[in-house]
Amino acid sequence: MDMAAVDNYKQFTSDIDAKRRFISKEINELNEKVANTNDKYLADNLDEDDYKGVKKEKKNKLNSYKKRSNIILSESKKLDIKTKNRKYSRLNGKPFKHL
Repeated sequence: MDMAAVDNYKQFTSDIDAKRRFISKEINELNEKVANTNDKYLADNLDEDDYKGVKKEKKNKLNSYKKRSNIILSESKKLDIKTKNRKYSRLNGKPFKHL
């Protein structure tokens, strides 16, 4: 594999990893906010309507992040498959040609 291809692969995978880390961080923050909302509601510092509204909003955001995470995972798998196919196509379908 040439160096340009390796650099290109590293760039794509680092972008995917950065997106994955960002989404993971956002999901963790949302889960903390939901936990805080639950605590406030249980301590009677939040009425039921506000609780339901906040919970619904956080659930929608969480679902959005999960969808984005699945898209990123799919992109990552496609990239891995393309890389593997490219590596084997350079060997003309003969992965043990050097033996």
